Amino acid sequence: MRTKRYQPTAAQKRFWSELAQGGCVNCGRPAEIHHILGAAAKHNKIHIGQWAVVPVCPDHHRVWEKVGKLTQMEDYLADVLNPYWRRFGEVPMSKDELLALVTWNKAA
Repeated sequence: MRTKRYQPTAAQKRFWSELAQGGCVNCGRPAEIHHILGAAAKHNKIHIGQWAVVPVCPDHHRVWEKVGKLTQMEDYLADVLNPYWRRFGEVPMSKDELLALVTWNKAA
């Protein structure tokens, strides 16, 4: 059973929907959402797991699960978050959440 504290917010669900509408980042086919770091991931005590997602088709979803998290996060910033920013002019998360995503796995 899933715990309530890791359930996505309405803003996060809209973000996923907007990403998925663009199709798989690899091939453009209909996409589902892949949680790069896991839905419960945190960085600097900030929950980022529901934001660190990438739209991939079912075939590429299986591939993404085998790729290291660092590579996935680098791809996420370049292939998902930056294009989203250019398309909508903003990202739907707080500055703290964005900073936690960008600095994930960086030395302090």
